[in-house]
Amino acid sequence: MFCRNNRRIDCSIRFSVVGVRWNLDGIGADIYIWIPKRQRWLTVKSDSSYLSSSDCRVTFGVGPQRHIKRVVVEWPSGLRQELGMLEADRTYAIEDGKGTIEDIPFQGSA
Repeated sequence: MFCRNNRRIDCSIRFSVVGVRWNLDGIGADIYIWIPKRQRWLTVKSDSSYLSSSDCRVTFGVGPQRHIKRVVVEWPSGLRQELGMLEADRTYAIEDGKGTIEDIPFQGSA
């Protein structure tokens, strides 16, 4: 028996936000990304319940796009940070007031 996997390899990008002074997880920050022909956004949230919580990182699926044209982070404090073009298949740590502080490739990506 032969199996043929014609699955398209799609990309994603992940953000971990770091607040300062208060709200260290950046809960409530809105992250906007621009890829060709559209804009997407997600809000950082913890979605916790009694004795549990979720991952506070935000992940966008971007299809075959290898680069994200523009990223904007709107912090709950009202501060707005704009980042230029970013590479897909990476996790970016963004600190309130500083911008990108860490850039980590996904495991197994080239």
